[in-house]
Amino acid sequence: MLKPETISWLAKEAIQKNDTAVVVDALMLDEALRRRLRDYHTKKREHEKQILEKTRELGLILAEIRKACPHLETTYYGDPSGGNDSETVCNLCGAEIRR
Repeated sequence: MLKPETISWLAKEAIQKNDTAVVVDALMLDEALRRRLRDYHTKKREHEKQILEKTRELGLILAEIRKACPHLETTYYGDPSGGNDSETVCNLCGAEIRR
């Protein structure tokens, strides 16, 4: 996108060479690029909103699955330092099981 000083320089050059078509073309191209960039950002924001909505939906589904899971298959992950940071995780739903 053209900076104001670039546009000013183009205008001065065009006046000296008596060729304003260059400035008009540059300004039209600049406006087209700005429009495309605005459209891109708008679509990006819409896509990010859709991703957030889908993530919330999947979180709710996962919560329901974890509620219904009997946690029959689990894996114990001990704390290598011997402290109390060990955990047991359900292999089916991924929930951390507190004992």
